[in-house]
Amino acid sequence: MNDVSLDQLTFDQFHALLDSKFTVRLDPSNSVELELVEAVSFSGPKPTTPAAANRDYERFSLVFAGPEQQPLMQKMHPFEQERLGAFTLFIVPIRQEKGRLYYEAVFNRLVTPG
Repeated sequence: MNDVSLDQLTFDQFHALLDSKFTVRLDPSNSVELELVEAVSFSGPKPTTPAAANRDYERFSLVFAGPEQQPLMQKMHPFEQERLGAFTLFIVPIRQEKGRLYYEAVFNRLVTPG
């Protein structure tokens, strides 16, 4: 699977994959499957500092659900998704509900032109 930089992945690409499966590699022979259950884009006021005022920022969050039996720690994890490729993502456990564990990844980044 091709490695892809998170800088190349956008909110729209993730949003198009709602309800899709992502594989998290625990080690070369072990993995956990997570489902992308929520993708939320945040809009808000532009930064007020002169240096940042003319720049565009992308802010969004992703929520994944996975099996209760295989909890993942808060840290960087290697993800794979057949349409996106392989990338590393920092996720944080946020809740446990109805036999599933939920994890969130938050993006708050400067959008580079091009």
